[in-house]
This record gives sequence, structure tokens and C-alpha cells, in this order.
Amino acid sequence: ARSQCFPRLSEAAQDRLAAYYVEIRDEARKAAERDDTDSSPVPVTVRQLEAIIRISESLAKMGLQTTATLEHVEMAIELFRKSTMDAVKSGVVAYNVATDPQRERIHRLEDKIRRRVHIGGNITTRRLLDEMVALGEPEA
Repeated sequence: ARSQCFPRLSEAAQDRLAAYYVEIRDEARKAAERDDTDSSPVPVTVRQLEAIIRISESLAKMGLQTTATLEHVEMAIELFRKSTMDAVKSGVVAYNVATDPQRERIHRLEDKIRRRVHIGGNITTRRLLDEMVALGEPEA
């Protein structure tokens, strides 16, 4: 039965998702204006919004329901908030914390690594680090 169930969002669920997306983006924009990096909310990307939609639809599918309701969306949002915030607090995810010079360095290093390690190739982390240092990159 589950293989034949393809829930879609209800109108109320769609409205809630749109409101949540706007709310979080506004909070992030206001926090950025205040330059309040410690308490700024994590902005929601379109990809993350799509993930929340898929989670909502999956929750409905688990109950063999044809419509993902407002309740499903609220549960998906709560799951997103908890998992994203836990990841940010643990340091797994860092949103908008790199300065411009840091981002430039990251891109420069990525380019050097791509030139050194071709698709399908492998190299030990230690050797790659040693080679980057030999190319003038600081180790830390």
C-alpha cells in the first residue's frame, strides 16, 4: 500500500512552509544587520525547504495518508530545527562564519587540492598537508 501512496501538501501546510521560510530568512537578515553572529538563526536554503517538504510527505506516507497536513509540516520543521541547530552547535555546520579572506583562502586551497588529487585518485591527508605547506600554505 505504501508503494502506491504519494501524499501532497495541503493548502494550509503549503502556507505554513512559506511563512516559515520567510520568517527564518527575515530573522537571518535582521541578525546580519545587527552583526549578531552568536544569536543569528540559520538561514533556510531552498534545498532545505525542499527537504522539509519531503519529510512532511514522508510522515504522511507512513500513515498512508494522501495529504501531508499542517501537523506533518510542524513535525518536519521541528525535526529540521533540532537537527540543524544540533549540527551548528556541535560545529559540524558553520553558516556564514568565514570572513572574506578566509573564504578566499578556502577557495585557493580547494583549487590546489583539485589540481593535486584527480577524480578517483587518492593521497594520505598527511602527504597532502605536507605538499600544501611546501607550496607556501600555512599548516594551521
